[in-house]
Amino acid sequence: MGVSLTVIPEETSCTREIRNSLHQMLRKAEDTYLLQERSPQQYDSYALAFLRVFGEVLVGEEYARLCPELERRFGLTEERSVFYWPHYRHDKKTQPLGQGNEEGNHGESLGKVLAKLVAQMPPFTVSRFTAAAYGMLNGYSLRLEFYDQFLPRQEH
Repeated sequence: MGVSLTVIPEETSCTREIRNSLHQMLRKAEDTYLLQERSPQQYDSYALAFLRVFGEVLVGEEYARLCPELERRFGLTEERSVFYWPHYRHDKKTQPLGQGNEEGNHGESLGKVLAKLVAQMPPFTVSRFTAAAYGMLNGYSLRLEFYDQFLPRQEH
């Protein structure tokens, strides 16, 4: 079929900007939660929620669509795959937040740790959930920016 899986393409300018945004968001959160508010728990919950959504849960969702398509188009079955199917299994989210197995996949284990972290914060405070929610929202938004680079450009 002429498809080479050994050639690694150059990083696109969009991917480079998103990678830089990822670092900036984590640095900004570090400045806000660690230096200004002196709350390492808030920073930890922000960073963990951000990375869980950006790098695990949404990747698992992406692979849930990609893997069956790779099988349909190229015959790359779960048994023959050494990268895509194993990564799909270890990134996908299968349990509600905090109910996963810490020894399981990354999405579940990070969710379990995040739920414990939030539960350890003082009760009845807005900040107990805001850092984690803000982290999830930023992770989702940044992942959308990554996906948007593949949409057809609109002419004005």
